[in-house]
Amino acid sequence: YSDKYSNYKADLITCRHVLEHIQHPTEFIKNVRKSIGDINTAVFFEVPNVNYTIEDFGIWDLIYEHCSYFSRDSLSHLFLNSGFGIEKVDKYFNGQFLGIELYPLSRVDKKVELTDSKKEFFSTLADQFSEKFKIKLEEWTGRINSLTSQKKKIVIWGGGSKGVTFMNMLGKNNPIEYVVDINPRKEGMYAAGTGQKYVMPDFLEEYKPDAVVIMNSIYEGEIRSALDSLGIKPEILIA
Repeated sequence: YSDKYSNYKADLITCRHVLEHIQHPTEFIKNVRKSIGDINTAVFFEVPNVNYTIEDFGIWDLIYEHCSYFSRDSLSHLFLNSGFGIEKVDKYFNGQFLGIELYPLSRVDKKVELTDSKKEFFSTLADQFSEKFKIKLEEWTGRINSLTSQKKKIVIWGGGSKGVTFMNMLGKNNPIEYVVDINPRKEGMYAAGTGQKYVMPDFLEEYKPDAVVIMNSIYEGEIRSALDSLGIKPEILIA
């Protein structure tokens, strides 16, 4: 969204789950600000919340397509230094996402820096992350291997980035054969890297899995209802 669109005067610019994929986010945001010009456009951006990833340990959100991960402070820092004022920054989707509401400033008086205490806080979390990551991955590898040794059939429910990361972390020879996803465009396709086949929920009625690994806890109620409607009662695991 560059200044070539500056003749199009928008009342609202909204951008959800794009910024983290942009290689040079500051340049992109400054271009958005330049395109707005001197009109009072409302702006809303939403990105994954890195605090959920490193504090609540949502490690399956780590994907190579994400160039950046933002906290409340770093997201605010980016926009304040790119010509925007902040109306509100809030958590969404049970804390998994951050949303920021903005308005254009006529001028930027000075560059805003993150405080040393905030940098130190994230540095400490980052130092702890590697070891905790290994522990969680070992736990899940052991859990999947234990189910497999009991001749139990396992499926993943959720074939987006979380599911793909989970299966690739387990390794390309992991025993899971199918991924359930309600997106009809994925049916019959295969997971990147590990090759599990995507199926719709009604496939499970015949397959009868012994365990279902839910990739996002926010959908647990919906998935349990779907399984009940299919008349199957597998063990439910939340990744």
